[in-house]
Amino acid sequence: MKKISFAFFEGISTISEIIKRVTGSRFSHVAYYNEESNMLIECWAADTFKITDLISFSPISNLNRKFCWKFSKFENHEKGTPYTILSLEVPEEVFTLVDSHFRFMARYSIPYDILGLFGRLNRRLENKYGMYCSEGVQNILIHVDRYLGQRNYLTDDSIPG
Repeated sequence: MKKISFAFFEGISTISEIIKRVTGSRFSHVAYYNEESNMLIECWAADTFKITDLISFSPISNLNRKFCWKFSKFENHEKGTPYTILSLEVPEEVFTLVDSHFRFMARYSIPYDILGLFGRLNRRLENKYGMYCSEGVQNILIHVDRYLGQRNYLTDDSIPG
């Protein structure tokens, strides 16, 4: 048995406050956490964002390069940001599926789905390429549940938002 873990952040920045209002959750961000290597894999470990990123000749390309799934660590988050780690003991096979999924997204810099956040307000804005943080977590957990032929083995609906 191995443990899969996710770090849920209660962001304190202005952007985090906006995300919490839009989603209705006390959490603004979630990251996969590999406890063995003390490593986060997340899609909000972005470099400094500049307005020129939006007005360049290829704004989507610039945004995808900056806002994508990356290998990260807790120190990359704003100091004092509260977080909660939720873990579950799973068979080695399940751990391998989940861990390899997140490593793949980080290794190949799968973009952050910026339009997907707005897609919560209007479905026509949904992006089919890229995933925001909870979308990436939800997709693998649902996939593993289906793979195991079980429903809600890895999901917990007791946390709203």
